[in-house]
Amino acid sequence: MSWPFAICCYMHRMEVYFIDLLAERECIDILHDRVTMLLEGIIDHYGKTGMDGVMFCENMGTQNRLLMSYEM
Repeated sequence: MSWPFAICCYMHRMEVYFIDLLAERECIDILHDRVTMLLEGIIDHYGKTGMDGVMFCENMGTQNRLLMSYEM
């Protein structure tokens, strides 16, 4: 399982996703909400199995900078 940024990038291809972040922000916000809701459901199920914690990592950068601005 991955985190919302990676899932959305894989769904759209990264370059299309970045364009959509600017051009179709309302649609991307809906996508982010849906992906996040699904992940929250999975985490809830993990809790029901007795897991004590869940940790995910997200890579939103290059070797020397972020892939997008902080505001994004």
